[in-house]
Amino acid sequence: IDIRNRLYQVDPNDEESYTELLTHFLRERDSANLVRLYTRRVDTRRDDYEARNNLALLSLLQNLNLGRAFTLAQDSFRHDRANPYYRTTYAFALLRQNRAGEALEIIEAIPTNQLREPNRALYYAAILAANERAEDARAYLGLVRPENLFPDEQRLHRTVQLQIEQLRN
Repeated sequence: IDIRNRLYQVDPNDEESYTELLTHFLRERDSANLVRLYTRRVDTRRDDYEARNNLALLSLLQNLNLGRAFTLAQDSFRHDRANPYYRTTYAFALLRQNRAGEALEIIEAIPTNQLREPNRALYYAAILAANERAEDARAYLGLVRPENLFPDEQRLHRTVQLQIEQLRN
């Protein structure tokens, strides 16, 4: 992996190294190295909206360069408004800007069956909780298995659980 990483730093067009690093960092749930990998990718491939979206999401979760994260999320969403991943990240970016109502409008345009997918349900639950819809948030949070999340997402999961408890009391 170290060799692949060095190769990719020297030649960001090395797709084989990028793919191997991406697979490894995802498997290890290594968000710090994913941020570095996606940053390099975005800096050298401005048209890679998937990398832009993923960098935005990880940055939002880690409180890194939030201005850039919001811009990347917004750009990806504007590029393909029908993409549920881009829509989810943009909604989460709005939430991080304390624009919970707008976030809810954006994310609720996603079909219900897709909102129930565990990789999206966490973010929907966070937005529902921010909009004081505790019971709905609890139901969606129940679809998520914390052990399958990145550490940053596990922290978000705990935060949403606490918000729901506060709303219910």
